[in-house]
Amino acid sequence: MYQRSNQHAHNTAGLDQLMTAAPMDREVHAQILRKQIKLRRAIEDAREAALYNRLDMYGAQ
Repeated sequence: MYQRSNQHAHNTAGLDQLMTAAPMDREVHAQILRKQIKLRRAIEDAREAALYNRLDMYGAQ
């Protein structure tokens, strides 16, 4: 049975909200994207560091 992902559930808005909301300023949108990219890179770096720590702990015997 197929289950729909809840990945984008926090970004859902009704049509009436979308049609009445003021457009986002370019700079605000750019700041949000930069913040998301910075967070994603930090998470990727932490995962990579954890992987290397595990390899060092168990791999070098």
